[in-house]
Amino acid sequence: ENIEILTVSGYAGIRSPPWMLKTSCSLPNVTSMCLTDCLNWESLPCLHDMPCLEVLEIKRMHSVNKVGISQLSDQELFPKLKRLIIEDAQHFTGWSTGNSTRHMSFPCLCKLELRNCPSLTTFPEVPLSLTTMIIENVGLELLPMIHDKQSSSEDAMSSTSEEGGRWTSRLTTLHIHRCHKLRSLGSGLLQQQHLLRSLEALSIKSCDDVTCDLPDGFKDLTALRDLSLYDCPKLLVDKFHASLRTLEISECFVARGGWVDEYPFLFSVWVLKISGCPHVSSGHGGKVAEPLDWLSSMFNVYSLQLENTSFVSLNMFDKLHSLETLEIDGSRGAFFDGSWEFEWLEKLHTLSIRSCGELSELPENLYTLPALEELCVDNCPAIQALPANGLPASLKRLSISRCSPELIQRCLDDELDRPKIAKVGVVYIDGRNIAARQE
Repeated sequence: ENIEILTVSGYAGIRSPPWMLKTSCSLPNVTSMCLTDCLNWESLPCLHDMPCLEVLEIKRMHSVNKVGISQLSDQELFPKLKRLIIEDAQHFTGWSTGNSTRHMSFPCLCKLELRNCPSLTTFPEVPLSLTTMIIENVGLELLPMIHDKQSSSEDAMSSTSEEGGRWTSRLTTLHIHRCHKLRSLGSGLLQQQHLLRSLEALSIKSCDDVTCDLPDGFKDLTALRDLSLYDCPKLLVDKFHASLRTLEISECFVARGGWVDEYPFLFSVWVLKISGCPHVSSGHGGKVAEPLDWLSSMFNVYSLQLENTSFVSLNMFDKLHSLETLEIDGSRGAFFDGSWEFEWLEKLHTLSIRSCGELSELPENLYTLPALEELCVDNCPAIQALPANGLPASLKRLSISRCSPELIQRCLDDELDRPKIAKVGVVYIDGRNIAARQE
């Protein structure tokens, strides 16, 4: 009865061990329980009333289908649980709650992680104390709601905040990934945005059918700083709060016209990342330029990352005069088409070009970048030489790796491209520091 930390790994039985089927008093002091790799175990015992349990991890329990809950009258479920992690439980459907659904569950829960539980279609309300929720490959059709009433637990009360006379959630991080049955954001906790005054990071990725049926979008998430929306072709959001600083989106979202609001709601964004999808091309739906009109309102972006994009080109970003860092990873050759005039890149100090297999040459006007200090060229095998006009005089650091043997050889040859890099302070060729030639 003095056990505090209990781990069961590789248990081969179908049913719970007899000593776990006794009352919770048989494990009165356990604060942490981890059940892993018990592949045949089908039904877990009642764990909800263990008086000291704070951490519960259930991992790779492929046969578990439910966790039992006894018929209780007036008791909170999992009264002190702070961290709950359930991973790789393919058949887990949830809790067999009986008549206990009216009672508060997890009143002190701070961290919830549900991963690879495709049979889990419902989940109890989460408490105001929750700070992190990660849901990945779960069969939920709706997100759980927030239990917006004050818990009787003193621990839960101390972990919430009161704003304007109302108790608000402490949730700061919410990730929803690969939930293919999820249909709506307007029927779960995101409809309770008046309680989400602390939410700072929101990530929704690879949810094929989810729609944003919120009249005001994410406009009431007043603390939201980081937003990621990837591979959600039906998720059209047109309202955000001006607190947004980092925005990550996939091109399938952009190409389908994700934002069509008259208000320049994205002027506060500092970091923009656009990640591509191979099934989207420049001819998708016959509309490419129009959905990108919102770029004109993003005049404060200082870092732009383009990853595996197939329809964007550099001239689409000519309004981003504050740009300091530009990272291009896996973009097709079309990105570099057209005249390369760099007057608008007057503040650019870092340029990274990676995995652009179709790129046969660096821009001839590269030398005109007035503030460029760092240039990285990686895994671009078609580039044969440095630009004929040379590199910017401001360049302090150059890195070339995994490129063609011809380019590497030219950079080492005094008769070819080595003079173009002679005044660069630090030069790395395939990870080797090439000392600059002394004048």
